[in-house]
Amino acid sequence: MALSIHNLGIHWQVHTIRCQKGTPIRFACYKKEEEPEQYLIFFNGRGEWIEKYAHLPKILGLPPHCGFITLDWRGQGASGGQRGDIESYDHYLEDLLCILPKATHGQPYSIVSHSMGALIGLYGTAKGLLTPRSLVLCSPLFGFIQSIPKPLLETFLKATTLTPLAPISCGVETAGGESFANNPYTHDSQSFEAIVNAPYRVPAPSFRWVYETLRAQNFVFGESQIKDLKTNTLLIAGSDERVVDPKAFRKWIDLASSLTPEKISYRLISGARHEVLNEIALYHKPATGAIRYFMKEIWPKRPDLTL
Repeated sequence: MALSIHNLGIHWQVHTIRCQKGTPIRFACYKKEEEPEQYLIFFNGRGEWIEKYAHLPKILGLPPHCGFITLDWRGQGASGGQRGDIESYDHYLEDLLCILPKATHGQPYSIVSHSMGALIGLYGTAKGLLTPRSLVLCSPLFGFIQSIPKPLLETFLKATTLTPLAPISCGVETAGGESFANNPYTHDSQSFEAIVNAPYRVPAPSFRWVYETLRAQNFVFGESQIKDLKTNTLLIAGSDERVVDPKAFRKWIDLASSLTPEKISYRLISGARHEVLNEIALYHKPATGAIRYFMKEIWPKRPDLTL
């Protein structure tokens, strides 16, 4: 399903600009019209890259009036920055605020996001720095699957970030080593091969990346942040989730549904694994159908699709 590096096609343009601290950030735009009326922006996950999701405009059936934008986050893909490390999730947002005006030309946008990208998307929206018309969170990184109690882990990591160990890999791999038969990511063999043979290798996350991720998670679960959320939000996840903590999905949905007047929806795809947008058709079709139904601003007349 996923395309190989440099095989994007005629409707794509790839750019690199220097953002926060002069770091080069690579982003790509897909558009069939010279000046789209609006954009769908896709935030990919940790260790991912632009070409891995180049199939999305096609499987989503993106209409010609809507462009598509995605990027390589700092520290991964062909963007600059230290591999596997981040000093703050605010740096991801600073890169986005550097890119978005140039990429969207001020046109409205909606966001679809995956895993770490979903955490970034909600983090930025909750801060009011991102203003999507609607927000879709696929398998969001709202919690780690861990054996260490969270308060103890946070205390240890906070202390570690004050030492020279902060940018060093913590040694806990988040991908790789699994066979296709028991992998937690996808039932699609081509998508699994794209993960195994990724053109841009990212090491295990740094101690600081894990700590900053915990801080971002705490922020998006904050009651005041959720009360101030002004964006309709859809969370999509597979029932066979083994990469991030699936209990955190329901916890956030319950909180948001009780605290914000905005539309909060949850779609569980029975049998799907972590990468619901890189799954076989049996699983990615319900996910993409739910996205099209939810984002009425892009697909206004889709009576055949339901949540």
